[in-house]
Amino acid sequence: PVLLTAAAGIPDRVRLLDGTGSEVPYQVTQDLAVGPKVWEREAVAGVSLPAFGYTTLTWEQGEPAVEPTTPAASPEDSVLDNGVIQLRFDGGRLAAIATPQGEYPAPEGMAWSLLRAYDVDPAGPLHVGEIRGTEDVCCESSRIEERGPVRWRHVAVGTIGPHRVTLRTTLLAGEARAEFNAAIDWRGADGFLAVHWPMPFEGGLTGDVPFGAEMKDLDAEPYGPLPEHRGGNIERLRPGLFYARSFVSLSDCRQSVTYVSHDGDRYYLRDAEGGTLAQVLINSIRRVEQGWE
Repeated sequence: PVLLTAAAGIPDRVRLLDGTGSEVPYQVTQDLAVGPKVWEREAVAGVSLPAFGYTTLTWEQGEPAVEPTTPAASPEDSVLDNGVIQLRFDGGRLAAIATPQGEYPAPEGMAWSLLRAYDVDPAGPLHVGEIRGTEDVCCESSRIEERGPVRWRHVAVGTIGPHRVTLRTTLLAGEARAEFNAAIDWRGADGFLAVHWPMPFEGGLTGDVPFGAEMKDLDAEPYGPLPEHRGGNIERLRPGLFYARSFVSLSDCRQSVTYVSHDGDRYYLRDAEGGTLAQVLINSIRRVEQGWE
């Protein structure tokens, strides 16, 4: 994001230039005007930086090479397309991802980046008790907020029980990746909230650990209580749960998909039967009724 300012006001048409004098494509997100003049203009810019380097941005009056105003979105429009990948939404849910390698629809009852809350009995060790039920996000409204030329964005608003949720899905120009940002007003619960995505093909899982990465052979993990194991196997009580520091990658040596976490928890949950992978975002309990706590 950049902020264009001018003491005498900003003209209607301006070009954005980097430190080499090359034009930078940008997209206006908001004009801050008082009376007939625009004093500040908020925008996102497609800036290229040299490795370990920097650049400067300046503006000048003139006709930009790329139209900086995002096209108006139709209420019926349900597709984000940056020319590299395409995201298709249905009722606020991301139903399919299309790439040059193929299309990856979500299975029935699932969606890419689906938010699901788990109701958990907190009586077990580390409060990893029986899962008593689940609830998926209920979308109340959705819309395409931005349609390029630098950023494409879909916004969905809804609830999971008493918790308010806003999910923003973003594409950037020229990049074959999608960004997901969830803002959750968590009111407390016994259980956890996780974001889910399908595993669209069979393959091996890899995740990073401190100072390295490792294959996740989850079928060989000794899940469940093991009295003879140190601590009773306390970190593997929930089948399919595993640790990854910042990313998980699925690959079959011909194709791959990688999930990179920005600020979620470091625990992931694989559902082998349902063919999904989930990252725990929030884990909480309401009240501790017994035990050392």
